[in-house]
Amino acid sequence: MTSTQRFEITYDAQADALGIWFPGPDRGARTREIASGIHLDLTPDGRVTAVQILDASARYPLAALRELASPEH
Repeated sequence: MTSTQRFEITYDAQADALGIWFPGPDRGARTREIASGIHLDLTPDGRVTAVQILDASARYPLAALRELASPEH
């Protein structure tokens, strides 16, 4: 990974969802729920491209979540 490729962490207050997005192609990625409200996007070869955590404010301090960038829609 080069220094210009970094993962991104976002918080969508309207959806109350924390997202972690990893660099690289996500072609063919499928979402799999690995625990209640925790989803992974996996490529066919098993590479994780994203993690989404629903009901994030019940799991993490809301003040810290609000400091994160909002996802671009």
